[in-house]
Order: sequence, then structure tokens, then C-alpha cells
Amino acid sequence: MIYKTGMICPLLILSAVTATHYVQTGADIHFCRFQCYEPQGILQLRCNVTLVLAECWNSVPIIHHILNQRLLLNHDNGCWMMKNAQKNDTGLYETLFFSSANKFKILESTEIIVLGSRSPNSRYHVPFIRIFGLCIILHIIKKVFLD
Repeated sequence: MIYKTGMICPLLILSAVTATHYVQTGADIHFCRFQCYEPQGILQLRCNVTLVLAECWNSVPIIHHILNQRLLLNHDNGCWMMKNAQKNDTGLYETLFFSSANKFKILESTEIIVLGSRSPNSRYHVPFIRIFGLCIILHIIKKVFLD
């Protein structure tokens, strides 16, 4: 049974590392894949609220609403940049596409954690605790349900 738990933990570690990005306060945050995947539809960049709302006409995004004035769009590659990251910018950012055929697609989903002015090594402390906690929970579940 330990073999099963041992195989799950590395998979969780890999997914936890790729899903979360840590940036220092004052740095720039980048979001990509803000592109029309069908000729008509709606694009959104969200983090608790809609930060950017665009309408796709002939596969070209026409921006109607930008909540945060620190957001800048590169029209050539479909990437956003948020200038001067602040602690309250921490959250789960999602780029969503709603097609005219009532289809919904998450194009990108990234957790951003904005760090304060700490030592460079402190950024590794939080992911380690999360991953260690997940492995402990999996071990407990294994003991309760599989043994």
C-alpha cells in the first residue's frame, strides 16, 4: 500500500509546482492565452471579479472593460502584464472563453502569490508545507480506507 501513496505524492508535487507562481511585491505579473479561439465569443480575465472583458468579432478581441489600470495587453501575442504587483493581487487568475455556441472553456488558470520583502529562500517554505500536508493527508486516507 505504501507504493500507491508513494506514487501519488510526486504527482501532487509536480502539479503544485506548475500551478502556482510567486512574484515579489513591485514585480510584473504575466498572463497569456488571451486569444479568441472561435470567430465569435466573450473573453474574460478573472480573479474574484472580472478584470478584463472582451468580445470576439472575426477572431479579434475588442476590449470593453478593464477594471485594473495596471493591466496592459500585448495584442500580438495575447498576453497581459500587470505592472507593480501588490499583496492584494494574490489570487487565482483565470482566462475564460465563452463561445457563441454556449461552450465554456478555461484557457489558463494560474495561482499568483505576491510575496512581501522577504529573504529569497522564504518563497520555498510555503509550497513545501502544502506538499508535505497533502502527503500526510494521503497517508491518513490510506490508513483509514485501504488498510
